[in-house]
Amino acid sequence: MEEGQSSSTNLPAGSASRSSSPTTSWCRFFKEAAPEFQNLKFHSHVRGKKVSITRKDVVDEIQYWSSSVVGYVMGKKPYYHYFKSYVEKRWSKNFKLMYLKDGFFLVHFHDKTDVNKVLSRIHTFEGKPIILKRWSKNVNLEKEVLELVPIWIRIYDLPIHCRKAHVVSMVCSFFAKLIDMDDLELNQDKGRYLRVMVEVDVKEELPNSMVVDIHGIDCEITLEYE
Repeated sequence: MEEGQSSSTNLPAGSASRSSSPTTSWCRFFKEAAPEFQNLKFHSHVRGKKVSITRKDVVDEIQYWSSSVVGYVMGKKPYYHYFKSYVEKRWSKNFKLMYLKDGFFLVHFHDKTDVNKVLSRIHTFEGKPIILKRWSKNVNLEKEVLELVPIWIRIYDLPIHCRKAHVVSMVCSFFAKLIDMDDLELNQDKGRYLRVMVEVDVKEELPNSMVVDIHGIDCEITLEYE
């Protein structure tokens, strides 16, 4: 080596500059792109230990999700966009829908009053019962074994003068328990059929028709299950 010549000339190009650069974490690039990352930090006191989450850590989230319901549709899980349209049409315009494990869904409402409104009624999706419960931090996401389920039925050929609640309840008692019935004034097809919700035993075979004695005359009515 000639006198006065630096030994660094024998190093690969760029080696000296790399070794002299300060250490940079890749997180810096994310923080610059998304300021919310500034709130994230490394908790060195739990490294390698059991993590303990207290109520204080999540109190805001508990409050936020308290205006939610969880549930599932009996049978096959509905497609997300179809079910989202159902919720928007039937339950609320302001909500967030999330699919959870094992066919469960969560609907978070912006207005807490929507929770009570939804839970106060029985709902079906494409003729299948929707099982609902209020969300809580300890909510159990396991499907119950149900023996009695609600379903919607269309009753055809029942004379118009026999469509009062007391009479319809008698008719339905032949095979089920009447729970609800459409408002006749809101049913545009009220001349064709009566739409009712009944509670049925999942183990029993449901009839497609039945004979009713109306003023001493046998009248056969047709039952269609939605």
